[in-house]
Amino acid sequence: MEIEARVAKLEAVLPTLATKADLADTKTLVIESKADVIKWLAGLLFAATALILSVMALLLNRATQAPPAQPAPIVIQLPAQPAPSGGDAAKPGK
Repeated sequence: MEIEARVAKLEAVLPTLATKADLADTKTLVIESKADVIKWLAGLLFAATALILSVMALLLNRATQAPPAQPAPIVIQLPAQPAPSGGDAAKPGK
């Protein structure tokens, strides 16, 4: 009886086990998924490289530009004023 019980349990589990066709389908799905992941990684690598090169070009372009030229200073010339006379205005304290 013990053997019959064990065989009955095995026969109950047997339909749920994977077959060669199931394993082949799973293998195909894994291979397709792997190919998709590789495509995404290649695309991301390309995009990241393009972004890094663009940022570097922008920064290097801004770093190598000459600073803007300074405008000429504005000079204002005032007319000469007459010297003060030697009167009371020249004495300190008054």
